[in-house]
Amino acid sequence: MEHIRYSVATCQTDLPNPTDRLQMHSNTTRMLEMVDSAVTGSMPFLPVRLVVFPEFAHAAPIYRQRQNFSKNWPSPSPMNIRKN
Repeated sequence: MEHIRYSVATCQTDLPNPTDRLQMHSNTTRMLEMVDSAVTGSMPFLPVRLVVFPEFAHAAPIYRQRQNFSKNWPSPSPMNIRKN
């Protein structure tokens, strides 16, 4: 039986948390650059088939109250829709 060989890249970030939707662009762009670097850098060895980032790599929750979140992120989300 022939084994399929590939590698996985795990990426750690230390990006500033955006305070609104417009600021997410730079974090997302940096994450895409990291994916490109991981895939390109591994080419001589094994192909990368999976790239993993932390759960909140592009935008961690920074607001303590739902009202602040709703004011700064004006889009439908579970936090805006929930009626508790």
